[in-house]
Amino acid sequence: MRHVTESDPTNGILDFPQALQHFRLRRHAPAEDLRPWIEGYWVVAWDLPPGKAHRQANVSHASINVAVEPEGSFLYGVPQRTFVREIRGTGWVFGVKLRPGGFFHFWSGGSLGEPLGRRLPFGEIYSEPGAKWSQRMAVAQRRFTREVGISPKDRDFKTVAGVTPEVYRQRQRRT
Repeated sequence: MRHVTESDPTNGILDFPQALQHFRLRRHAPAEDLRPWIEGYWVVAWDLPPGKAHRQANVSHASINVAVEPEGSFLYGVPQRTFVREIRGTGWVFGVKLRPGGFFHFWSGGSLGEPLGRRLPFGEIYSEPGAKWSQRMAVAQRRFTREVGISPKDRDFKTVAGVTPEVYRQRQRRT
């Protein structure tokens, strides 16, 4: 995963250069075999001073996102208007942005209009398998953060004792 800078495409983030002063954003391409459905992975982390908040607006895309957050995993349906999120304190979100229409293959519910503009708990949509996946993702995120020492303040993986994502994956394969 690489750190996003002001020279990168905004991908709909409004007030892009100013926004990057309030949070860190990393983007990662999916594996080749997942590219027909997944546009990419993203991680946002922040560490704001006590009492400070940042309200971030993003232009909506015709895409569904699955997000793992400290309070759980959620499916964010295609927003019907500009997506706005207020962040405060310290936090993070790991997300999977599906390609437009890419979620159709994974949807077992009724109409695809059901998640439109809504935030749905992932475990409720996919029952036990969804709940288990959500738990594994939250544990993996916390473990990665703890073991590698990544925090919202770190601007780049290489600043953490030279540990890159590749080194982390090699270590995981050995265990």
